[in-house]
Amino acid sequence: MMTVEELLAKYAEGEREFKQIDLRGADLKGADLSGVNLTNADLTGADLSEANLTGANLYQTKLNSAVLLQANLSHLEGNYIKLNQAVLNNVNFKEAKLSSADLSQATIENADFSFANLTSANLSFALLSNTNLSNTDLRSANLTNADFSGAKLTGADLRGAKLKDAYLKSVQMQKVDLSSVDLSYLDLMKSDLRGANLQDANLLRSILQSANLESAVLIGANLIRAKLDGANLQKANLTNANLYGVTTKNTNLNMAIMPDGKRYQPKSNEK
Repeated sequence: MMTVEELLAKYAEGEREFKQIDLRGADLKGADLSGVNLTNADLTGADLSEANLTGANLYQTKLNSAVLLQANLSHLEGNYIKLNQAVLNNVNFKEAKLSSADLSQATIENADFSFANLTSANLSFALLSNTNLSNTDLRSANLTNADFSGAKLTGADLRGAKLKDAYLKSVQMQKVDLSSVDLSYLDLMKSDLRGANLQDANLLRSILQSANLESAVLIGANLIRAKLDGANLQKANLTNANLYGVTTKNTNLNMAIMPDGKRYQPKSNEK
């Protein structure tokens, strides 16, 4: 079993290959390990707070319950990495490759995943408050019960994602792609969905009160019994959408394209 001292000494000498090493519980706070190859290594419970792992290869690396406060993992090669129950507050994951990564039950506050690849990743029950997921690829990701309080998902691709019981209230989701995604029963109150792609999405009984859906694409969407009170659907496209039983008190439908393909015409008593 390699010690932390041995690892750092070999790294300082120019060595970068440390595949399958066992560093469970290691203290690597502040370590500079940029470009290191830790494929299949076991760092379960390790402390990598403020460590520099820019461009590192952590393919299938075990970091379960690890602490990585303020670590830099930008441009990481981290497909299949194990980070469940890890503490990842203020971590830089910008442009990281995290396909099929396990981040279930992780604490991920104020982190930056912008432009990262999280396709098929498991983020179920993760706390993602105030995290930046702008332009992140989350296709087919498991986001069940994930908490996105204050998160930013602008331009993210969520096609095929599982969002059952996710917390998305007041979240920034401008131009997000949620086409054909199941959003039934979700609370999206006050969320910013301007320009979002919700074509063929299932919004059955969803709560969209005071949400901003200006210029959103809702072609063929299922909005049966959705709550749209106070929502802004100005210039939204609702062609072939199912609006049976929706509530629309104080809803702004100005210039919206309605299910019949025609522009919204306010009733005489609404003018």
